[in-house]
Amino acid sequence: MNPLKFQQREVRFLGTQTVGKTQLKTYYLTSEKQASLPVPDAQRQQQWLTQGLDDADFSGEHHLGFAIIHAADDGNYLLISTWCNANMLRHRVFTIGNDGRLQPLEKTKIIACVWELAVMFYERNCWIEQVMISERLEEANVQRYLQKGYSGWV
Repeated sequence: MNPLKFQQREVRFLGTQTVGKTQLKTYYLTSEKQASLPVPDAQRQQQWLTQGLDDADFSGEHHLGFAIIHAADDGNYLLISTWCNANMLRHRVFTIGNDGRLQPLEKTKIIACVWELAVMFYERNCWIEQVMISERLEEANVQRYLQKGYSGWV
């Protein structure tokens, strides 16, 4: 079981990656114990994002969102969230095995930890401030959204 005492963790905005039709802002989050690990290279990130995104093209999908790679004390995780229908978020959560394969966490009903929720809250506010300022999905707003990311402590 994870310790109950809260300690801040560092998060780094790694930029935006394109996977198929989807553009994802990518974050790397580390616990204190995992802080010395190198950031996974862009190719490895791309492999995980490709594995984690399904081919479903739901009505209202904007093909925009964010991903969090989390090197935590109890394992490595990948969260992928995509915006749809103006103000909704589709969410996928996985553990990353030592072999690089993703295992979905759907059965556990876990959606995020307290540190990942902080990044999600930042992304919620960014979506409102950059994209939801127009009646339509405007390319200039999308580009501003994709360029803004948070690096710091959560």
